[in-house]
Amino acid sequence: MHDQSPSSSRQQPQPAQTGAESRVRDRVRQIATDLGQTAIREVLFVDGNSFMARYDTRHDTLTFQRGWMDAAGGPESDAVTWTIHHELGHRGDKNASTVAWMTGLAVLVVIPVAALVWGLWRSISDAVKNDFVFETDTLLPAVASILIGVAIVAPLRWLLEFRADDFAADRLGDADGLGAAFDATPSTIGRRTGTPTHPPVRTRLGRQRRRHPRAA
Repeated sequence: MHDQSPSSSRQQPQPAQTGAESRVRDRVRQIATDLGQTAIREVLFVDGNSFMARYDTRHDTLTFQRGWMDAAGGPESDAVTWTIHHELGHRGDKNASTVAWMTGLAVLVVIPVAALVWGLWRSISDAVKNDFVFETDTLLPAVASILIGVAIVAPLRWLLEFRADDFAADRLGDADGLGAAFDATPSTIGRRTGTPTHPPVRTRLGRQRRRHPRAA
């Protein structure tokens, strides 16, 4: 569940300051140890309740939103326990996450920029030949490459989310925490249709309940 960077100064990550946040930090350390992982570099907190948590592969940090954490019921709740396992699943899947990140960078940034430069160059060249009358399709190659890029990246990102869900469910033995985690956030973005980075919630729940029938 990595998405949505903080957009305001109030949402800049802050070191854990409250007792609940300290317990979450201890909980992350405990679960990482139980999973045979090294200690995570830093656990951070931001205000808000638009997402649950996100793991930053490049900086080895795990960020929680305070509003969601409070609504989820605290550090020992099913929702928080599931989310920690899910995010540490991403951490353990670092190579796959890096490949997905690099692919996203290539197909959503590098290739569209190259397509835009090519389109501008072609437009300028044609304009020079036609008394500086510019064509209107300059952006079409870049737009097309972005759409193609999303079609390529989305399945990769969805696969990463499924793998992290599998990791959490296999270690906890059920999918109860996944449903509880989503129940704690008021955001409905992508719940039915999914987003380019996350599958629909119903699909994720159904997948885990099929893998762990007793959780149904």
